Amino acid sequence: PRILNLAQKAPDYSTRKKLLRDYQEETKIDLYRTLLTTGKGLGVMATGLGKTVVISELVSDLFENNKLKHGRVLVLAHTNDLVDQLLGDFWSQLPKTVLTNRLGNKEIPIQYDGVTFATIQSAVLKKDILPYFDMIIVDEAHRVGSVSYRNVISSLEPEFLCGVTATPWRGDNFNIRNILGDPVSNVGIAEGLRLGYLSEVDYRMLADNLNWNMVQDLSQFNYSLKQLNRKLILPKRDKEAAK
Repeated sequence: PRILNLAQKAPDYSTRKKLLRDYQEETKIDLYRTLLTTGKGLGVMATGLGKTVVISELVSDLFENNKLKHGRVLVLAHTNDLVDQLLGDFWSQLPKTVLTNRLGNKEIPIQYDGVTFATIQSAVLKKDILPYFDMIIVDEAHRVGSVSYRNVISSLEPEFLCGVTATPWRGDNFNIRNILGDPVSNVGIAEGLRLGYLSEVDYRMLADNLNWNMVQDLSQFNYSLKQLNRKLILPKRDKEAAK
């Protein structure tokens, strides 16, 4: 009773809740509207511009406005570290009434109401026992074209499918727009720099004139190019890099 009483007295939101910047608010609104009209939503934002705070606020609004009939959202990422990071960031933005759960290989929630966070590997293994989710969110949405993501999405058939990424393309040339639709927003590095939310970056590329194939051919230990790069000491190049 004492813990329940403390929970009831606690504020609805964390004191660490972030206020959205203008471009974040615009992206959230555009995603919200597109999801309700088409069932799909894709947001493109450069790294460092706050993709997670946008999608967590989006989820918060959908819960607040009763747009999730079963009250269940599944957030997918490709590593455990990203799942933990997403879970922590969502906590700051969600109201205390929205539960959070974590699904892992050795961690199965006792219920799935609220927001469930999982690696795609765990979702693939458990997809046959997972309940219906109103919405699936794919972090690093350029991965949505992989067999594992498509398998889970087609199996669970959510009403809403949303993704955010900084790089909306794949090396195999699969077009993620076929799954998520056209981006509702595209806030790139140049825009982030102009707005003052990204640091200026000084890119330098150093090249050498070594014939790496020749070096590899002469290697007594059959080292790969990657191994040679780690083992060889190239004073001139190292000095240039340090400079």
